[in-house]
Amino acid sequence: MNCVRYLDISRLNFDVDKMKDFCFLRRDYVLSIKDIKRQKQSLYVWYLLLTTLKEEGYKTENLKWSIDKNGKWFVKNKSINFSLTHSNNIVAIIVSDQCEVAIDVELCDEKVLAVAKLFNKPIDDLSIKDKIKYATEQWTRKECLIKNQNVVNFKTSTVLGFDNFEYIITFGVSNEHSVEKFNICKVNI
Repeated sequence: MNCVRYLDISRLNFDVDKMKDFCFLRRDYVLSIKDIKRQKQSLYVWYLLLTTLKEEGYKTENLKWSIDKNGKWFVKNKSINFSLTHSNNIVAIIVSDQCEVAIDVELCDEKVLAVAKLFNKPIDDLSIKDKIKYATEQWTRKECLIKNQNVVNFKTSTVLGFDNFEYIITFGVSNEHSVEKFNICKVNI
């Protein structure tokens, strides 16, 4: 199993009472979030993960979940590697039973230009749109490395949300695997 999935949550009806039973793993954390948008992001990213695992034949009720010393969730009794991310109206996951993985999604926004100087490539000759896209791609790659230092092969895709904003999704896999083995797909619910 090697998959990358994303979901645009902007038009989904949000009923925290219905979702909290499904996303039992993070119930207390999600209910402690005061901002409804953040609650929605957290619930739907876990919904996407658990739905994907079920579709791949895993009985999610039999999985033994735990948290490592850095606060990252993992499955103790199966060889399942996953990473979760969300930005604005997009939630995304990467799941593999073959290699280590990481994922990040970011909204393409001028705010990223504040950190563009941290990246090696001079971008002065680029248009504003290209500067934003380049800086966002580099930022998402950096975030993947922070989530998992063992990822070395990266793939970046630009997706358009229902809100007509562009988002950059970057995912990475560990050295022995190719990003081409991963299919990225939009999920509709």
